[in-house]
Amino acid sequence: MSTNPQLELAYQYVSQTKRHIYLTGKAGTGKTTFLHRVKAEVTKHMAVVAPTGVAAINAKGQTIHSLFQLPFGLLRPGDTRSKSRKFSKKKVRLLNSLDLLVIDEVSMVRADVLDGIDEVLRHIRRTDEPFGGIQLLMIGDLHQLPPVVGDDERRDLLRMYDTSYFFGSRALKEVNLATIELTHIYRQSDEQFINLLNRVRNDNMDDEVFATLNERYRPDADSASGAITLTSHNNAANRINTSKLRQLDGIQSDFRAKVIGKFPESMYPNSINLSFKVGAQVMFNRNDSDKAYYNGKIGAITAIKDQLITVRCPGDDGVICVNPITWENISYEMNTLTKKVSDNVIGKYTQHPLRLAWAITIHKSQGLTFKKVIIDAADAFAHGQVYVALSRCKTLEGIILRSRIGEQSVKTDRVISNYSEDNANNQPTKADLAADKRAFQRDCLRELFGCRELHDASAALRRALFEHENGLQSGFPSEYAPISKSIAEKAINPGQQFLPQLNAWGHPDLTPEQKTTLTNRLAAAGKYFSGLFQDELLPAVKEFSFLTDNQRIKETVREKLDDLRQAVFVASKSFSTLTDGFDAAVYKRARTSAKIEFSGPEKASGKSASKIFATTPSNVPHPNLYKTLAAWRLEAAEEREIPAYTIAHNSTLITIATLLPQSRKELLRINKVGPKTWDNYGKDLIRIVGDYIRKNNITPPLLTTGLGSNADFHH
Repeated sequence: MSTNPQLELAYQYVSQTKRHIYLTGKAGTGKTTFLHRVKAEVTKHMAVVAPTGVAAINAKGQTIHSLFQLPFGLLRPGDTRSKSRKFSKKKVRLLNSLDLLVIDEVSMVRADVLDGIDEVLRHIRRTDEPFGGIQLLMIGDLHQLPPVVGDDERRDLLRMYDTSYFFGSRALKEVNLATIELTHIYRQSDEQFINLLNRVRNDNMDDEVFATLNERYRPDADSASGAITLTSHNNAANRINTSKLRQLDGIQSDFRAKVIGKFPESMYPNSINLSFKVGAQVMFNRNDSDKAYYNGKIGAITAIKDQLITVRCPGDDGVICVNPITWENISYEMNTLTKKVSDNVIGKYTQHPLRLAWAITIHKSQGLTFKKVIIDAADAFAHGQVYVALSRCKTLEGIILRSRIGEQSVKTDRVISNYSEDNANNQPTKADLAADKRAFQRDCLRELFGCRELHDASAALRRALFEHENGLQSGFPSEYAPISKSIAEKAINPGQQFLPQLNAWGHPDLTPEQKTTLTNRLAAAGKYFSGLFQDELLPAVKEFSFLTDNQRIKETVREKLDDLRQAVFVASKSFSTLTDGFDAAVYKRARTSAKIEFSGPEKASGKSASKIFATTPSNVPHPNLYKTLAAWRLEAAEEREIPAYTIAHNSTLITIATLLPQSRKELLRINKVGPKTWDNYGKDLIRIVGDYIRKNNITPPLLTTGLGSNADFHH
């Protein structure tokens, strides 16, 4: 794989830049193998999706509609919010953690679906960047199978878009898409046959090409041993298979799949009910981990005993013993412990990895390779189907045509041809790759030193505190002001002043001395900022707290405070990556991992990170007593399953921790403490205050009527 320069270029783009990639190529050029390499070797947090259930199972990913919760049918702007169900916290955390989104079989993805993905990601990740700032790797061949557009949708879709294909997406037109076309074909080695396939693929047909193809015309051809018939319609394939099975002597054996958990019917890799006889021609529809068989390998059943089926394939010395195996339906989740995107198995489908194979549809043959095929494409209803059928075979000699191929059978969309021609003339070079690597590195450094998230989070918290100052008992704007000043003067301003020096980063014209100087400055800046965040700003925002009885204010301020704490935590972890020199991939992974770590078990369980820290008012003369009272109130509220403020407001606890009442009479003098409060909680409150006074040898103040009013304790 590494000797193929186009595949290596694509790998470098995916692993070391943020540019969106469309990887295309003729059938058999190694696109699927490349996907496996990306999943195994690229360190970015990624998810793999596909437009159909079967394609998702083959790619070991999720369907697009499942991951992004897209409604079915035509998607108009805003539909992902108005028609989709609410995203869970786990799904939000997952989508926020992604660096790379791989879309396999993108030729079948419609423009409105790609824009639906964009709309979801912009909303969830709270950014106006296309696709939420996630890098796209789209894999597919537009000359093969097209997107499915219903007759009732086609008119409305073409009013919204120039074309139904994915490249008609509005969001995609906002990005600088790099198209890399693979040209080396692994499936076929006959140059004449390869050239012939290229002529079909590119709609460059003439009489000579039609004549060469139609030399393979055999109208009365029957399914020769080891040959499979490819048809354009499912009914035709089923009719052939059913007829052939009935013609065989012997007892029919039936096998029903076992389905556990979530495994929708649209994702079944073969029929839930399989019927076989000895002598039946079958095809494996799964790759074997021990390489005894592969997806698309054809053979004949030699014996059936209980669940064991033996198959002999042409050219093999022995038979293959086949038992039921399990396919897994996965759902991506963010593992907060490993800080990686993990595959969570949500359903299993257990069945023999076989299907009757006298005939299958051209659609289901995509991605498979055969030695012998019989093609009946007279009724091919979509452009690219004849090309897909022809390119399944290793050689021209292995092809038998049951119907002649004429101009009406070879349908190539002119929109596709024009788009492919433009891309072929504008493929990225090594120089483009070097420039994109530098751009990615500079963007990472600007993101780091620009401190935009930190600036916005600090400003948002400051605004929230000012807007709700009258509803706070602690955490006033004046208390946050010193922290805000330190963030601005020690972090944001110096970081932005350093930005101009980063413009030269990675420039090829820099002298060795200039490179060394810039590297040293970057290391020194990293040391300064890492120390600042770790030793000063992180402790400061952890210790800052607020208090309010108003639930709406509490939620608003708590959200802003959590955002600030996350921004400081992420910045601290990100700057620490500069100690060993700057590496864009290391920085991105550290940044994403920090966000996951911050929103770990506490956030996953629905708890706010703010609850980790104490929220004691600064104006309380006995803060430890207040903490004891607050803990008692929380425990009492949880025991009774009622809101804490219904037991006692924060202002009441502040008053108690200030005036230290020791009797029923003294407690009832406090504002908002009435006979009902005394009956339910009075003795506990007096006990807590009394224990505190005795333990600390304190002389309580003299209580007078009227103390503890709202005016005294609401600021």
